[in-house]
Amino acid sequence: MPEQTLRRAPPLPATKADLATHLTYKRARTIIDDVQEVNALLWDDPEYRRYFEAYSDEQAVSGDLDLDYFMAAQMIKAKARELGMETLANAKEKTIYKALRRVIFGRHEGVSYKDRQEAAEGNGQRSPLNEEEPR
Repeated sequence: MPEQTLRRAPPLPATKADLATHLTYKRARTIIDDVQEVNALLWDDPEYRRYFEAYSDEQAVSGDLDLDYFMAAQMIKAKARELGMETLANAKEKTIYKALRRVIFGRHEGVSYKDRQEAAEGNGQRSPLNEEEPR
């Protein structure tokens, strides 16, 4: 029987960018993706995070939870401009606000003011942000 030679497999992608070219499912990047990226970059900034601390209007920086999210959206727009993310930097604040709500309410469990309010009141599941057991 003749000997078979093993062929070499193609090399693995060397970088994350190379790896991304090998995705079998590719979708166009959306404004929600951009907002999620900038939100993650800003999350360690106490000035930005203060807009997410409240879970009732009385606790909100502006006196209104939705207005606090709008203020965060303005910070996202400014950061996008600084980073050269033109699509996000040129988006309307209301559009960024809506995308931010999708990110906070839809992509992160226990981060939205509704999740945190339910956890504080004991009406919902314990927030993953709260390390203590409920009393």
